[in-house]
Amino acid sequence: MKEIQEIDTDVLVIGGGSSGCWAALEASKQDIHVALVNKYTFGRSGTTLTGLAGYAAIMGELGQYPQDTTDIYFEDLLKGGAYLGEQNLMEILIRRSRETVLQLERMGVKWDKINGKYHLRGNPGNRFPRCSFSDDRTGLVIQKALAKQIVKSQNVQVLERKITKLLISNGQIAGAMGYHLSDGTIIRIIAKAVVLATGGAGQLFKISSMPEGARGDGYALAYKAGAALIDMEYQQFYPATLAYPETLRGLLAPIGTCIPLGARILNANGERFMHKYDPESENPTRDVASIAIFKEIKNGVTTPHGGVYLDVSAVENVLERYPTTFKDFKKAGINLPEEWIEICPGAHFTIGGVKINEFCETTVPGLYAAGEVAGNLHGANRIAGSALPECSVFGQIAGENAAIYSKFKYAPKLKTSEGEGEIERITKLYEPGGRGEIRPIQIIRALQKVMYDKVGVLRTHKELLEAIQEIEELKGRMDNLNINKNKHYNNEVLDALEVADMLLLAEIIAKAALIRKESRGAHYREDFPRQNDTEWLKHSTAFQVNGHLEISTCPITVTRNIMDKNRRDYDRRENPTDNISI
Repeated sequence: MKEIQEIDTDVLVIGGGSSGCWAALEASKQDIHVALVNKYTFGRSGTTLTGLAGYAAIMGELGQYPQDTTDIYFEDLLKGGAYLGEQNLMEILIRRSRETVLQLERMGVKWDKINGKYHLRGNPGNRFPRCSFSDDRTGLVIQKALAKQIVKSQNVQVLERKITKLLISNGQIAGAMGYHLSDGTIIRIIAKAVVLATGGAGQLFKISSMPEGARGDGYALAYKAGAALIDMEYQQFYPATLAYPETLRGLLAPIGTCIPLGARILNANGERFMHKYDPESENPTRDVASIAIFKEIKNGVTTPHGGVYLDVSAVENVLERYPTTFKDFKKAGINLPEEWIEICPGAHFTIGGVKINEFCETTVPGLYAAGEVAGNLHGANRIAGSALPECSVFGQIAGENAAIYSKFKYAPKLKTSEGEGEIERITKLYEPGGRGEIRPIQIIRALQKVMYDKVGVLRTHKELLEAIQEIEELKGRMDNLNINKNKHYNNEVLDALEVADMLLLAEIIAKAALIRKESRGAHYREDFPRQNDTEWLKHSTAFQVNGHLEISTCPITVTRNIMDKNRRDYDRRENPTDNISI
């Protein structure tokens, strides 16, 4: 093993997607040193690149729908999240998202416009079209613009490393330990403040629209450092990811915008079925659509590869309208627009996450979180178009506050022995000697199947208990790993470093889902199919106590007493925090 690399910085940003870039740029404005660490190639990896649904913001007279208001958007977010979202965070998102559209335009993002006004598209859950687009490649265009700004910044140092552990000193953040995939170098970064911007955990599930690196790194890092997680049972599935061909499995088919243009969802018999499960038929929010499709699949009326069909033959100029999806599908061998596409729900967005306040502070002093890794802005479900502005708005807030925090802190004084346990753990992976029988990827694939089948769209008490037991059994196989000892670009070592965290995170998700005995948004319990506001209009929180997982509940934050007319008024008295045993 090579020598340990040491780096000192004021603010460490972990993650190079849009929230991480925004955090680094905002922090660097304070004339401090910022280190931005990304697991893979900076600017060419991460979930932001996959963002196609648009960028929701109230554009007023600058857009096509000046009658849309911040109040309407707030109500859409609240209702779309089944009233579980943190309303203080919603207020901030709505208030600041329009300015980020303008800032991105000044950075070079060319938003689609009609007659000089922002061309805004509609999506399920949004009463008005309010999503700005850029050439139907919105996430990619945003990522390129932000990466360009990072490269130009004098105060931001970009490193490509896998962060494996957060360092804590006197109960406060002190930096992180990392690993360089290219040559096996271990790095220790001393930092006054750390921003987590690591994205989601979709790769915990067998079918996912998220990139391979979305394994939930940030949640595990925060949890093991003592931070609280919130609402981890809420994992959003996108209703239409490709089930076949295998080479395209998990890619998104944009049903939210193509169904209003004539696309249809059909079962294996060629029948429309969505109306059997929801009166909004084929164009409901993502949670409702995923549940309906998965129920039809579970009832056995499936395509040859275990999904349902999407028929886009009636959509005029479908290949030209969607060049990054349907046109690409055709290039890959699907005979569009005539051929029906096999689709199924795929893990798409981690709604819960690291618990933050309005300043993006976590429960660990000096540790901040922004973007998908943070929770719970959205509630029980995320409406389309709200992810990209969340990354921008809260990335800015996290970076600004982390920089201010760092200015009032002395550099952490860590013992030279600090992090030795992590060094030993990584070094051990390269030690010669006996080999086990199991490759890390085998455990990952087994875990993904368990999570998709038993902790996915449809959940029951029995299957959740089975999943928890199977996760424990997979943990027991970790001592029998067979790892390639090569030090250069060894993905097997990366898998070995990550699989333990994936198992930990899977356990948290499954146990949180077991405890919530109701159905709400993306969390659907077949044995508790109704939403129960009386007992469950509250968050779940997961945290460590003496090395063991504890799950409690805490009240939602309410800024406006808005409820559906057909529902009871929300009782704004705070519910007591309940410790729940598993």
